[in-house]
Amino acid sequence: MFTYALAQWASGDGYGLPTTLPWAINLWGEYRHPTQLYAAITALGALIIWRRRYHRRQPAGARFLIVCATLAAGTLIGEGFAATGWLLPGNVRLSQVVALTILVIITYIWQHIFSYQSHR
Repeated sequence: MFTYALAQWASGDGYGLPTTLPWAINLWGEYRHPTQLYAAITALGALIIWRRRYHRRQPAGARFLIVCATLAAGTLIGEGFAATGWLLPGNVRLSQVVALTILVIITYIWQHIFSYQSHR
């Protein structure tokens, strides 16, 4: 995912909305959000979180859920600045709805994992 986001950045694909922020990138004569870099930072963050938790004793699937939640949260936030993708009513992107749904499902599963562990 990290390399895919960097490839999008290099090609100009998946560009963001126009902005005046100091970290904006000049693309096609307009300064835009570097949404590809936001995705790369999210992927790198998920990798760091996974590595830090790798040797800790955890319930089965906990690391997977944490990484998925990190990626979904990054998508939920980062896609808000994207200029591409399917837009739903209310200026919400389909990818944001999917990411929020994944976060809700992960929260539900997480509660069941730890309630099961505490009853053992």
